[in-house]
Amino acid sequence: MQQQFLMNTILTMAGLFYYLPLIPFGIYFTWLCCLALRFVSEKQFMPALQDARVRISVIVAARNEQENIPLLAECLFSQSYPNELFEVIAVNDHSDDRTLDMLRELALSFPNLKVLDLPGGRQGKKAALAHGIAHASGELVVTTDADCAMGEKWLSTLAAFYVQHAPDMIIAPVRVSYRSVFEALQSLELSALVTLAAASAFGRNPVLCNGANLAFRKKAFDEVKGYAGHEDSPSGDDVFLMQEMKSAGKKIFFIKSKSSIVTTRPQEELKDLLDQRSRWASKWGIYKDQTLFWMVLLSGSINFLLVLFVVLSIFSNTFATQLLLMFALRSGADLILIGSGIEYSGKKQLLLFYLPAAVIYPAYFLLAGLGALKGSYSWKGRDY
Repeated sequence: MQQQFLMNTILTMAGLFYYLPLIPFGIYFTWLCCLALRFVSEKQFMPALQDARVRISVIVAARNEQENIPLLAECLFSQSYPNELFEVIAVNDHSDDRTLDMLRELALSFPNLKVLDLPGGRQGKKAALAHGIAHASGELVVTTDADCAMGEKWLSTLAAFYVQHAPDMIIAPVRVSYRSVFEALQSLELSALVTLAAASAFGRNPVLCNGANLAFRKKAFDEVKGYAGHEDSPSGDDVFLMQEMKSAGKKIFFIKSKSSIVTTRPQEELKDLLDQRSRWASKWGIYKDQTLFWMVLLSGSINFLLVLFVVLSIFSNTFATQLLLMFALRSGADLILIGSGIEYSGKKQLLLFYLPAAVIYPAYFLLAGLGALKGSYSWKGRDY
């Protein structure tokens, strides 16, 4: 009798050990499927007003961007939105190249371009953006990055959405251009993050946004005191500001519109990519939003378990079976989420790169996390 009880106990414990690691994967699969369903259920934004009129200030923080300035200028000054209704404020963040000279030359041809030089003693993206916003005359502030490109209806679409819905903040879509497998993997990752950001915002619980395409009411920015309290973090201007808006009960919407998409350049080297992702991950511990905290913790846990079970599978086929189940749940959930976003953005060919991305992503995720724990990275020629 005692032997039978002992055997049943051992079998129960073995069963728990077998299935317990699968629980976070089941939660992850269910969560991402719900987000994907929410995303596809939301209709694309169609402007009811073709001539929405609101004063817009586009703010660009620029450091060593001489290679990117020409394309950005072409996109910004080809907008269908009336020139008299928007200004572009470019803030030079102590560039070492010809960025400042190029901006000043462009200002001679484009009267609505205002060029500012960040004063000595202040540096970094948040400082540059805050300096530009302080000089902005627009009711609606739109931020983008110097390495971005956008279509001619970008501002008119944002203006129409702002007039129709009266939000305090608009989270807008960003995608990564690609010409290689390495760049396609970055595009897939950002597609997943943007779709997650959109679905969360549709559920009135925004958790992510991207400063490459973000708009907000200047009055709301002032009311939450802008970037105050987050000066010690070199980046995070976007998510920190969104969290302050969320805590203050501001209206935060995602705009689902192809004409509002901004395209950014990928990282060209693996080191630059890991530095960027380490910079993103380094802010996890200081985010106020509990949903974002648990979201990152869940993602980190399942990627750690995948790497762990790859190692354990070397010693036992039992672990290999678990690994396959874990991988199927994780990759299936990601594919559903990414597929829903790619269907909207019109980049279905990206799915051809999904399988290799799914295989290498756990190790890449952990490398970025370890980089964040190390606490040092390079960005725009500066070491942090």
